[in-house]
Amino acid sequence: MRRALEPKVWNGNATLDEMRLLRAICTHMGDQQCRNRVNAMIAQKQANP
Repeated sequence: MRRALEPKVWNGNATLDEMRLLRAICTHMGDQQCRNRVNAMIAQKQANP
């Protein structure tokens, strides 16, 4: 699941739900760098819908 979501999220083509799902996966796996990167992208997308 993570491998399918990452390219879409990193390219900026993901929905907020997909970003949140990737954030949950990264958090569950203990990948703080991934989680922080997704958090920043979520904040940016919410600020500029």
